Amino acid sequence: MESSRTSAEHFTRNRKLPFVLLMLMIIRGLSKTLAVDLKYLLRELSGNQRATLSKQAFSKARYKIRHESFIRLNNHLIKEFYSGEYKKYRGYRLLAADGCFIQIPSGKENDISFGKVNNCEDSINMGISMMMYDVLNDLFIQSSLNRYHVHERKFLLQDAQKVKDMGANRDLLLLDRGFNSLAAVTGLIRLNYDFIMRCREKRFLKEIIEFIKTDQKEAFITIDENFFKRRKGSKLWDGLNKEEYYENPVKLRIVKVKLSNGKHEYLLTTLTDTEKISIGEIKELYGMGWMIEEKFKEMKNTCEIENFSARKPEGIMQDFYARILALNLISLFIKHAEDMVNSEERTDSRQKDKKYKINRNVGYGLLRADLFKLLIKKRPAWGKIIKQFASELIRHLIQVKPLRSFERKFGKGGRDYPLAYRSAI
Repeated sequence: MESSRTSAEHFTRNRKLPFVLLMLMIIRGLSKTLAVDLKYLLRELSGNQRATLSKQAFSKARYKIRHESFIRLNNHLIKEFYSGEYKKYRGYRLLAADGCFIQIPSGKENDISFGKVNNCEDSINMGISMMMYDVLNDLFIQSSLNRYHVHERKFLLQDAQKVKDMGANRDLLLLDRGFNSLAAVTGLIRLNYDFIMRCREKRFLKEIIEFIKTDQKEAFITIDENFFKRRKGSKLWDGLNKEEYYENPVKLRIVKVKLSNGKHEYLLTTLTDTEKISIGEIKELYGMGWMIEEKFKEMKNTCEIENFSARKPEGIMQDFYARILALNLISLFIKHAEDMVNSEERTDSRQKDKKYKINRNVGYGLLRADLFKLLIKKRPAWGKIIKQFASELIRHLIQVKPLRSFERKFGKGGRDYPLAYRSAI
């Protein structure tokens, strides 16, 4: 608790709102009017049906906690999970990385901490969250909320380093074309990451542009002394340790894949062994990176991560990292229930090969309310509670329908409260 308080004097007395209770309230989330949520939350968590708490007292108490507390809790959860068995692809942990815009409450402090969309007086405050998501195990393993006017490429290497600091894993990053830069490519190689990166067709590396003009399905690029000599005088590569690649050249593979609509995509990867990884597998692996977009949808619509209960930057950071922690915890329970259902033997031949998943919106709504039950119990009691959660979740199954896709529609729909995204919290 020492590193979680803003002062050593805080939470030393026996108060109505002690440290643990306050942390649980923030992790559970405050999505309604603060006075209403506080009334029911305090009574639910404390067990005292006559307990009361003003929103002023809560707001004063929350700023005695550092938002880093929730980051450390999430890191502990991640380390605990990966200390056991988890899903991999050929020994790789598949990590999709991408940025997501987060609308921030308006305020002068937020102008400084996060920035605005533009310089207009009535412009909204906005931040950008950089996320690294394990697509096979449904976990955000790294997240950060940053200033709006800083490109996500800058945060990629920072967060990649943090993931490495958490423990040694064999990771394969799935990256969109927004990360196209030689600094990102060489930085990831230096950190010992493998990656698959979608490339722009008209910008980025000359070798890729030349490859696109040919009929080849794949080609190889070597980052060595000649690679940099061809770019002599270019400021784009300033700051890179070129000598490092003179001594130890790096080989990259560029492949062309055809989409269902007939168009082509170009993927740059460190997976250069053509006998071990085919072009078809590279296409399939990159396609799995789309799951992070679905997770962003869940994060914004189901988890309501932009529904902040605070206006100041520190309170906003608390809400953001607490919601990520809650989302990870609930994802683990849902994944456990899905594995239970799909591992069962089915006697009906029509159902034998079908797979099911839990309705995420319903699952989040059901588990969020009772999440504190697990958090306040000691570890030996977790098994019983997890079984209770799983038995409740399997009542809300949806059949998985492979290869089903819908045309992506842009723009605002006709309803302010769409039926497909009704709130569960």
